[in-house]
Amino acid sequence: MRWPSSIDGQGLKPVADQVHALGLKFGIHVMRGISTQAVNVNTVVLGNLSRTWRARDIALQDEVCSWMPQCFARVDESAEGGKAFIQSLYDQYVSWGVDFVKHDCVFGSQDLSVEEVKTVSEAIVATGRPILYSISPGVKANPHMARLVSGFVNMYRITGDDWDRWDHLQSHFDVARDFAAAGLIGAPGLLGLSWPDMDMLPFGFLTDPGANHGPYRFSKLTLEEQKSQLTLWAMVRSPLFFGGDMINVDEQTIDLLTNEVVLDINGNSYLNMEVRNSKIEYDHMPSIGLHDCENVTITQWMLRNGSQSGNIPEICWTHEELVGGCFLWEPSVSTYTVEQENITLYGPGVNSGKVIVHENWPSCLDVQTKSLSTYSLCSAKMSQIWHLKPDRKLMSSETKLCAVVNELGKTRSMGERTAVSNTRVWMARGIRGDYYIALFNLAEEYNNVSLSITGIIQAGFQRSDISKGSTPSEYWDTPSISYQCEAKEAWSKQEIGTIKDRLNATLAPHGCALFSLQCSFYSYPYYQSSLFSA
Repeated sequence: MRWPSSIDGQGLKPVADQVHALGLKFGIHVMRGISTQAVNVNTVVLGNLSRTWRARDIALQDEVCSWMPQCFARVDESAEGGKAFIQSLYDQYVSWGVDFVKHDCVFGSQDLSVEEVKTVSEAIVATGRPILYSISPGVKANPHMARLVSGFVNMYRITGDDWDRWDHLQSHFDVARDFAAAGLIGAPGLLGLSWPDMDMLPFGFLTDPGANHGPYRFSKLTLEEQKSQLTLWAMVRSPLFFGGDMINVDEQTIDLLTNEVVLDINGNSYLNMEVRNSKIEYDHMPSIGLHDCENVTITQWMLRNGSQSGNIPEICWTHEELVGGCFLWEPSVSTYTVEQENITLYGPGVNSGKVIVHENWPSCLDVQTKSLSTYSLCSAKMSQIWHLKPDRKLMSSETKLCAVVNELGKTRSMGERTAVSNTRVWMARGIRGDYYIALFNLAEEYNNVSLSITGIIQAGFQRSDISKGSTPSEYWDTPSISYQCEAKEAWSKQEIGTIKDRLNATLAPHGCALFSLQCSFYSYPYYQSSLFSA
């Protein structure tokens, strides 16, 4: 017997009791309609009815579950017996102590059954128990379908099954955008609100779809991809379901799932949306490989006075057939002298240092493998220390290999198709007045993103903030307004400090950055207001 505790007609109540004793809720997964086994046996429908109804009287045997056609068929909800059958099911679930029901094969392009969803919703209300009602599978669901059922449920799947594959995750960005734009996040639902459900988080220790054995492998998503998935789920306020093995969960997965900022956004934010018309500039950062210094001939580096950064020196590179570029250079010691554009003194502290990509959210050239470098948050790691040799080669302090520029992407604007598809920006407001900004990189290479704070705030929240009264409309669109924000990044937990005008970030392939901002706007010379005091 699969459930020995169900002996003597107890059903799942002993299991639910033990779950409740742990301080947890108890949920079950059920299928649409009625089972074909009940139809074959032609069981009697329970209830005080005007006549005896049997399974064959209420089963619509031509309307089967598309992916389990031999097992389940729809019930005729218009018939007295059909309604009574559904009510008897949920009365039984309540007697067990069920808190959550996932009702499958009733939503999506192939199995949409609005009447069954409505009948189940009414049955739940009739029980008097506040059961959370979820429907699925959501294959090719769209906002029009969602509006038909959202008032009867608490959550509804809007994607097919999600597994640990980047192509699955990438396809969800457009889906999330469309449901947010339709105003369906936190719309009225059963005894409360309803939420689009993006499916499980395939993190940690997993099995495979259709496998006949338990978890045996770790998620195939990279750490950056997992951060992107959890951040997107939080921004769209999808219910969070961990799809891995809870017994063998690892520390990295626990750290992901317990990020306080992510959970706060998921549980308490509002005005969640993808912003597509903000002023964003970005480029593909140079791909920099590492090679034996003796064999490096085509990439050369030099130090010079900073052209854009006052007295801070820059390190610039040249490469055959590629236009060169410059980064900021932070010497290993604070004492250095720049007498000419090219530094000719090659001593400790002058020609040893970090290659900085951004000032606001400092990212540094870092060693990723023995053959490839990357860009990561600046730190005290030896892998971020570089030496400029007299022959103008840049050598890693850790690997003793030299940096070679392999390729360079072109600067693109937000209006170009590639930029729109590869860089996504989401925003939300927090209940304490924070602005949350999530930047996503869907590309295979690193992206350097520069975001206009003024542009994105006005694009994302202009009308909503005016309606809330936090920003006088006569000042909103005036050219003299600028913004100043105190910024933090949620995944690195870095205090970025004060940002004026632009927010910069270097995004790893398939990676993201998640910022919380507390901002004030200034309308010179007459007006100043806190945007988080509303």
